[in-house]
Amino acid sequence: MNNSIVFISSFFLLLISILIFNDKLNINHDWRYKLKIVDNKIINPLCFIYHAEHDKFFEPNDFTKCKIYKNIDLETDADFISATRPRKDENDYYRGYAGYYKPIQLKDGSNIISFVENGGGTGHFTSIWKLQEKLNWNTKTGKLEKLIQTKLIGGQGDRCNGGVSDVRLGYDKKGEFIQITSQITAFMFLEENKPSQSFSYLTALVKKDMSKVKNKYNLSVLPYKEVANCALCCSGEKIIKKYKNKNEIFYKLHNKHRSFYNEYELPSQGKYQECFNHVVINKIDEMDLNKYISLDDEQANSLRQDFFTECIKPIEDKKKEKKELEELVLSYDTPKLCEAALDAQNEKEWDYSSFYSKFAVKTALNKGLTCGINLFKGMYNHEQICDKATTADLSWTDDKDLMEFVSEAKRLNLKCKNILKTSLN
Repeated sequence: MNNSIVFISSFFLLLISILIFNDKLNINHDWRYKLKIVDNKIINPLCFIYHAEHDKFFEPNDFTKCKIYKNIDLETDADFISATRPRKDENDYYRGYAGYYKPIQLKDGSNIISFVENGGGTGHFTSIWKLQEKLNWNTKTGKLEKLIQTKLIGGQGDRCNGGVSDVRLGYDKKGEFIQITSQITAFMFLEENKPSQSFSYLTALVKKDMSKVKNKYNLSVLPYKEVANCALCCSGEKIIKKYKNKNEIFYKLHNKHRSFYNEYELPSQGKYQECFNHVVINKIDEMDLNKYISLDDEQANSLRQDFFTECIKPIEDKKKEKKELEELVLSYDTPKLCEAALDAQNEKEWDYSSFYSKFAVKTALNKGLTCGINLFKGMYNHEQICDKATTADLSWTDDKDLMEFVSEAKRLNLKCKNILKTSLN
C-alpha cells in the first residue's frame, strides 16, 4: 500500500515537472480564471479594458485573444491576475497595467469582475463589470448568436476617490446581492451622487474660480477648497448592497485615515475639513466606539445636517451679518460715516476695534475723507503710515528712508498690526 502511494506521488511530481518544462502550467492555463462564458478560457485584462463598453455585446475572442495584446503574458498574485502594457522599446516609459480579481459567478450564470487599471502614473482606477451570455445579432457574422453582454455596474474611482476595496457575493432574506465597498472622501460623503473625479473640476481649479462649478453641479460644499477630495484623502467607506431590484447603501466614517495598508491622521484639505473631522470623531466618541461609525441612509443624512449646522452655518451667518453691516455703513452720509469710523474715546483716532468700524474707516478713506484727522506730511493717513513703517510680517522696518514713518506710528501709538489687517476677514 505504502509503495503504491510513493509511486503515485512520484508519478504526479514527474508529471508536474514535465508540464512546467513544456510551459503547460503557466498562468495562461490557470483553471481558477477560466470562465465558461468565454469558452473556458481566461480573460486578458488588457483586451477587456480595450474593448469593453457599457451595455454592448462582444464575442469571447474579443476578451481572450484580441490582436493588439495577443502576445502579452499574464501574471498572478494570490487572487489577482494582471498584464503589463507593452513598451515600444527598452527605453520606453512604463505604460501601466490592467488586472482583475477572481470573478464571482451569480446564480443566473453571469459573472461579476472587479477591474483595476493603471496608465503609468499614480492613479489606480477601478470598475465593476457584469458579464452575461445573451442571444443577440452578431454584426460580424450576420447571425443571431450567443454573445457576451457587458454592463458597468459601479465601482468607478481612484483610491480614496471612490476606488473599490472589496467586492463579494452574499445572500440574505431579501435574496442574492453583490456588496461593493469603496473608499470615499468627505466631499463624496457630503455630496452623494455628485461628480467626484478631479477632471470634473480641473479647469476651475487651474483658473482658481470654483463658483461656476458650484452652480453647475448645485453643490453645497466645494471639493478641494472647502472639504477634502484628493485621491489620498480617505474619510471612510461607502458600502452598496446590490440586489436584483434595489440597492441599499451604508457608510463607515473613521477617526483615522484608514485605507490600503497604513493608518494616518484624517485629511485636512479644505477650510471645513477639520470641522468635518471633529463632527465625525465626536459622534464616534458619543457612541463609545473605537475606530469608526456605521451609518444607514437616514443616519448619514442626520450627520450631514450636523456638519452643515456646526461647520458652515456659523460662517454663513457671519457673512450675512457682515453684508448687512456693509450695506448700513454705505448708506451713511459724511457726518454719520465719520462718527462710525472714529474712536469714541479719541475722535482724533480711527477705530479699528470691530468689523463695523473697520469698514467705516475703509469707506471713509476710499471717499477721501479725513474726518478731522491730520494727515502726516499733509498726505499720509494712519493706514498709509503703518504700511510704510512695517515689513511684510508687520514688524517695524529698519529701512533708513522710512524711519520717519516708524517714528510717527510710534508717536501716535498706532496698532499697525490691527490697522493693516483691514481685509475684513
